[in-house]
Amino acid sequence: TENAAALDPQLNAVVEQSRKFARVAERYWEGLAESDPAALALLQRACLFRLGVTADTLASIFTGPEKEEISGPDLAGLSAAELQHRLDLLVEARLLEEGERERTGTETQTEGAAAEKVTVYSVHPAVRDGFLRSLDADAAQRGHDTARAGLEALLSERPGGEYPSHPATLDLLEEIVYHTLEADHAQEAWNIHRNRIGGFKNLGWRLGAYERGERICRAFAGGRPPETAPLPEGLSEGDQAAFINVWALYLNQL
Repeated sequence: TENAAALDPQLNAVVEQSRKFARVAERYWEGLAESDPAALALLQRACLFRLGVTADTLASIFTGPEKEEISGPDLAGLSAAELQHRLDLLVEARLLEEGERERTGTETQTEGAAAEKVTVYSVHPAVRDGFLRSLDADAAQRGHDTARAGLEALLSERPGGEYPSHPATLDLLEEIVYHTLEADHAQEAWNIHRNRIGGFKNLGWRLGAYERGERICRAFAGGRPPETAPLPEGLSEGDQAAFINVWALYLNQL
């Protein structure tokens, strides 16, 4: 990549920006570890989410006396107001980005109805990688497992047995698939894609959401392209075959 970057000014700029973010992450990690360990623990947990997360969700998943083993005492002991203050500081430091999305799941009365906007916090991928490296593997896996359960609680039942079509609900389900995979529950993640999201029947035939479907399949391969991707471990032989077929269907439509 570095040799290619030397020949391509655009790629070189991307590589240099990634290095810059990595250096920023390292510098802020050292500073936060000393000055505000609760903010550091909060940022590390926010980095577990790919599509952004609300303050309420972070508070419900990672704070409270029963969450010390998962979050550490500094983060678990924060009140909602203290957590929001840390989020504001992290946004001001440009370690978190602030955005908006519609409420999802039980927060919304009906699928497709007008929904209130909520603030979500996301992390630049290069910053995310830098801070996740500072979180040990066991803590990261437990964090993903807890996040998965917390996000599941935001989902409402499918109205009339229909598969979801609302982008915010699909975002939430995709995030749950990601956390389920990272928590080492591949079979459960595949069942969510097939039974909760509706698989290719819903994402492909009904919605034409081929990019989302391909992105979900790629997550099962650890982000690797289909040419070099291994078969997902943890799936039954039948589901491994189904995975190959479904991924090919999504790819064929891109």
